[in-house]
Amino acid sequence: MKQISRGMSALTRLSMLALVLAPLSVARSQEQGDVESREEQAFKQATALVAPSMVKIETVGGLDRVGQMLVGTGPTTGVVVSRDGYIISSSFNFIAKPASILVSLPDGRRLPAEQVANDKVKMLTLLKVDADNLVPATAASTESFRVGQWSIALGRTFDDGTGQPSVSVGIVSALKRVWGKAIQTDAKVSPVNYGGPLVDVEGRVLGILVPLSPQAGGEVAGVEWYDGGIGFAIPLADVYAAIPRLKEGKDLFPGLMGVTLKARDMYADAPEIDRVRYGGPAQQAGIKEKDVVVELDGKKIERQVQIQHVMGNKYADEKVTLRVKRGDEFVSRELTLTDKLVPYESAFLGILPERDAAGSKPATGAGVRFVIPDSPAEKAGLKRGDRIVRLGDADVADAAALLDLVSRRRP
Repeated sequence: MKQISRGMSALTRLSMLALVLAPLSVARSQEQGDVESREEQAFKQATALVAPSMVKIETVGGLDRVGQMLVGTGPTTGVVVSRDGYIISSSFNFIAKPASILVSLPDGRRLPAEQVANDKVKMLTLLKVDADNLVPATAASTESFRVGQWSIALGRTFDDGTGQPSVSVGIVSALKRVWGKAIQTDAKVSPVNYGGPLVDVEGRVLGILVPLSPQAGGEVAGVEWYDGGIGFAIPLADVYAAIPRLKEGKDLFPGLMGVTLKARDMYADAPEIDRVRYGGPAQQAGIKEKDVVVELDGKKIERQVQIQHVMGNKYADEKVTLRVKRGDEFVSRELTLTDKLVPYESAFLGILPERDAAGSKPATGAGVRFVIPDSPAEKAGLKRGDRIVRLGDADVADAAALLDLVSRRRP
C-alpha cells in the first residue's frame, strides 16, 4: 500500500508540474508569435514609408554586350533625392549606353529622363525628370549604423498589381567596406534592385544598392556576387553630400596623389613610397621616393592598406594633407588630388645587357651586349663589352638594377 501511495504521489507531482509548464509553453509560443508579427509589421511599415521615394527605371536601346558580359534590358530601380525631379541610381543600370531612359513615378506617371552626371567613385548616376513635388528619401545618420541591425533591400521593378516594392530582409553585416565607402548586407541584392534603397526598420534609407568589389573597379565589378549574401550600399548621407556637384553636370572621379608604394604585403608593411609620378600632385608638393607616409588627411598611417581606406572616398580636386618621414625628419604637404596623371613614359638608354651564363657567378654591373644605333648610349660612346657600374649617383649591381634606375628617369 505504501508503494502504491508513493507511486500515486509521484504521479500527482508530475501532473501538477505538467499543469504548471503547459501555460508557460503556450505563453512562450504566443510571445514568439507576437515577436514575429511585430517584426513583419515593422518591415511593412518601413517599406511603406520609403515606397513614395522609389521609382522604376527602364532603358531602351544600347549595347548588347559590355566586355565579356551580356547586358540585360529589364527594369531597375532609382531613389528620389530632390523634390524637383532628381533621381539617383546605380551606374550599372546604364553601362549599355541606352538611347533613352524612362522613369515610372509612384503616382503612375511615366516620364523620359536624362543622365546628368556620374559618380565614378561610388558608381552612381544622377538622373533628371521634368517633375516636381516628388518625395525625397530620408537618409539615416551614419552614426546610427550598427552591425547586426535589420536591413531591408527594396526594388521597384516588376508590377505585381499592388504597386508595392519587392522586399528582401537581412542584416547589416559590416561597415566601411570596399575601402571605407560601403555598407555590407546579407539581404538578397540583384541587378533588379541595383539603385534601390537599403532601409532600416524605421523607414530611413541606409544607402543605395550598388555592385562593388574590393579587388576590382568599374561599373560591373562585384556583379558576380549578386544573390550571394554579399551586397553593398553607398550611405545615402554620403550621396546627398555629392549631389550638389553632380547637379553641375560634371562627372566625379577618384582623387589620385600620383605615388606608387613598394610592392610588398599591403596589409603588413610600412607605406614607403617607391615612385612619384611625374607632374602629379605628390611631385608638385615635393614628395620624394623613399618617403614613408605616417599620416594622411589627419588619419594615422602604419600600413599600406590604411592609405586605400582613406583614399576610397576622395574625389579629384579635393585637398588632402600628407605627412611623411624623410630620414630623421617629418615633412607635411597639402596636395590637390587629380583625376588623371601624365601617362607613364620611361627613359631609353639604348643597350641590350649581357645574359649571365647559367651556374656562373655574375659580375658587378651590367655588361653591354649590343648598342642600339643612333641611341643615347651610342651617342655617348658606349661599346659592346663595356660594363655599366654606375648611373648618376647610384651604383649598378646588375642588369635588373640598371633597368629599374633607367625606368625612374624621364626621357
